Amino acid sequence: MSNNKVHEKELQKILQQNTMRASNEIRQKSLQAFKNGINHSIRIQKKKKKWYKVRYRFIISTSSILAASIAMLLVYNDFFQNESLDPNVEVQQSVSDRSFVLNDIRENNDVLEKVLNKYPYDYEDINSLGYHDISNDSLTIRLPTGWSVENTDNEKINIAKINGTNSENMNLYLFNEMDSSYQEEIIDDFISNIAVSNVKSTKIPNTLLTNEIRINFDIGFPHDEILPINMEEAEIYAFIDEENERFMELYIGEIYGQPMVFTVDIPLNQQESWAISWIVLSFMIIQDSPPYVVHGSEGESDPTTYNRPITQSVILPIGAFGYEEVPVELYINEELGISSYLPVGTNVERIEHEYFTEFRFTEDNVSENSFYAFGKLKDSFQLDHAKEIMFSSFNIDLGYYEDLGGGQPYHYSYYSGMDEAFIDGWFNLFELSGDWYYIHKHADRSDYNGGVYSQRLRMFEELIETIETHD
Repeated sequence: MSNNKVHEKELQKILQQNTMRASNEIRQKSLQAFKNGINHSIRIQKKKKKWYKVRYRFIISTSSILAASIAMLLVYNDFFQNESLDPNVEVQQSVSDRSFVLNDIRENNDVLEKVLNKYPYDYEDINSLGYHDISNDSLTIRLPTGWSVENTDNEKINIAKINGTNSENMNLYLFNEMDSSYQEEIIDDFISNIAVSNVKSTKIPNTLLTNEIRINFDIGFPHDEILPINMEEAEIYAFIDEENERFMELYIGEIYGQPMVFTVDIPLNQQESWAISWIVLSFMIIQDSPPYVVHGSEGESDPTTYNRPITQSVILPIGAFGYEEVPVELYINEELGISSYLPVGTNVERIEHEYFTEFRFTEDNVSENSFYAFGKLKDSFQLDHAKEIMFSSFNIDLGYYEDLGGGQPYHYSYYSGMDEAFIDGWFNLFELSGDWYYIHKHADRSDYNGGVYSQRLRMFEELIETIETHD
């Protein structure tokens, strides 16, 4: 063998070793550059309607791959086929030109079929779920056994990080003070984890989503629109990331006026967990102590109204299962030195009794014998005979008394039975700033509004503030 051939083989061996080493290094470097290129190429267009109308454009541009030397290009053409490059030369991975815009995602029937045919759940499933408080205990969500929630609450945002038992994770972001840059960062971070080169996506039509849930799940829902989201403006997307084997959802909108982002990330093969996102939203419990104020509904306030909003809207429960949004207005009672809130249009009547002063609240188109009331006890009122005094003052038979107060002092319920003169209601006496007051709910058969009036009365009591409080 000639010396030239020996030198040539040695050179080939050395170059092959360098090629293999460079290949691994460059692959990692190129992949990292590719990922960084995606992250840095996100463009957020100006929002045309609401803050959450956010568009993301992923632009993956391409360029030619250059090698370390012309000699290596000529001798080792297969070097480029293996993506092996000199690590000291800055290069960019060649990828097909493409763009990925959230707002341009259209309906994909194949993906929609999978998304809308999640595993069904029924009352037995719901009853087996645990309760978890979020958002400064103003909301409660239902989750399977073993799932956990980590809350982060501050003046600007409430975050609930939800973790399942099989690498499921969901994040609910509720903005108290809108921070557009942070909101964009949240969505950016979520989307950056999706393998855009191998993902099936769809935008979910809002009406179709709620209709399918209502039809396919034989169960009642507490929220009128199934999900407690403003479905007229919400944007909902689903992604099937086959490369990372993940099923992902993105909800952008408002929950009772509060801007929110809800992200869902679940193993692709864990289809029994896909419906948990719907459960979290559709069975979200709105706490009523204190009443939940609709974000952004607060009207103007000024010193003459003790710096309390003149109008606002609250979410009140309807019976044991359901909610309604009620516009309320500030009620100021200078005589008693208190302020609170009543539904807009409530009629107020002052009635003088022997042992107390009553302020009766009624609504149009409701029987005059159904009402709720608030009053102040006079000094002559004897607490030891509170039940007898209250029943006698409203001509209620003491035989109707029922002990339904659950041990609460000075709580007296009554129920007449189902005869023709049906009535029911309750009194509750309480002390506030050294004075004694009472609240009263009364309903008759003509227009039974007892459950609704009970919730309005509890709201009134919860929102009472004394003039001393303002001073």
